[in-house]
Amino acid sequence: MVNVRFKVNGEVVAAKGEPGDSIMQVAVRQQLPSIEGECGGELSCATCHVYADTQGFRPLSEEEGELLELVEERADNSRLSCQLILREEMTDIEVTIP
Repeated sequence: MVNVRFKVNGEVVAAKGEPGDSIMQVAVRQQLPSIEGECGGELSCATCHVYADTQGFRPLSEEEGELLELVEERADNSRLSCQLILREEMTDIEVTIP
């Protein structure tokens, strides 16, 4: 299990995810209202935007970068949570939901 902490509006929501889960899947299971995941993780929308320390995740793809260009609150650490896949060696992950 991977501990995932979501910072939402100044509060922290703790959750657990399994290796192979995306951060988006964990957020949707927690029913976090700011993560819609309209496309279901198919990389065709930007409704799962988060700010994340991306260490340990695969690099930003060109397609993900293009979708992030549509996000108003984009930052250097912006990612689509559907593209952040938990791995077995991860223990604690923290993301901020804009």
